[in-house]
Amino acid sequence: METDDLATMLEAARIHAPDRYAEIAVLALSGMRSGELYALKWDCVDLDKLQIIVKRSISLGILTETTKTKAQRTVPMHPIVAELLKEHRKDQLERQVAGLSLGLVFPSDKGTPRTPNTLQKAFKAIRAATGIDIRIGPQVLRRSMNSNLVRQSVDRLTVRAIMGHTTEEMTARYYGVSENDKKAAVLSLPIKPT
Repeated sequence: METDDLATMLEAARIHAPDRYAEIAVLALSGMRSGELYALKWDCVDLDKLQIIVKRSISLGILTETTKTKAQRTVPMHPIVAELLKEHRKDQLERQVAGLSLGLVFPSDKGTPRTPNTLQKAFKAIRAATGIDIRIGPQVLRRSMNSNLVRQSVDRLTVRAIMGHTTEEMTARYYGVSENDKKAAVLSLPIKPT
């Protein structure tokens, strides 16, 4: 999903899935894996330094103190994400949501860690509202973050560090070459008409 579609998707999420908007925005603008997002605790969110420490994961309902790659990483936080998380935290405290004692950023209604499939209804509403013709999900948002960073000419080592990829091959695998990418490449050729 290129940046224009991503912006459209986020606006639709704000309108059509407001209770899940912060969670969708963090997925879209951080590149975190869904298991990392649902294991995220407030002790790893630094709103002043604009960073998230990714050091936990959840898989098959089990919260672990390591990530998929077994390596902790720091993910810079976009200022939009920081503002959303401030509001999200304020709302959690005001409503005294279940899961406060666990410190989860995005707990389920029961206070336990959520799972990625709980976003299906929200993504379905977003697709219907926008007409985006791809099946949106956490993996699509992660891949979009990777692709958009590459499109912005972000150094590949930096992309790897943000995404938590262990190899250049993985970063390349997650890069989706769009029709616009191909068109821009052809138009950039230094050929002059004769």
